[in-house]
Amino acid sequence: MPKRTPLTAVCRALVIGMVLAAFPVVEAQAQKPRIAKQQQTMTAQQAAAKARALRGGKVLKVSRKGKGYAVRLLQDSGRVVTVIIKE
Repeated sequence: MPKRTPLTAVCRALVIGMVLAAFPVVEAQAQKPRIAKQQQTMTAQQAAAKARALRGGKVLKVSRKGKGYAVRLLQDSGRVVTVIIKE
């Protein structure tokens, strides 16, 4: 059995301390993307409301378009316009 020296005990304590100190950092990094995704998600209803606030009219259709939505609106003049709302 190897002899225990004070230097071995200090090294062992330092290694254990570094490993334990790294756990909160790893956990925080794992949670960041999840939090960011929750904040960026927009619903079709929110996109429709935003398009209507920008251009006015009646919402005809909302469809997914890349990272946002394409909202088709019927304006009071009878024109149909498509508004792209990005997340």
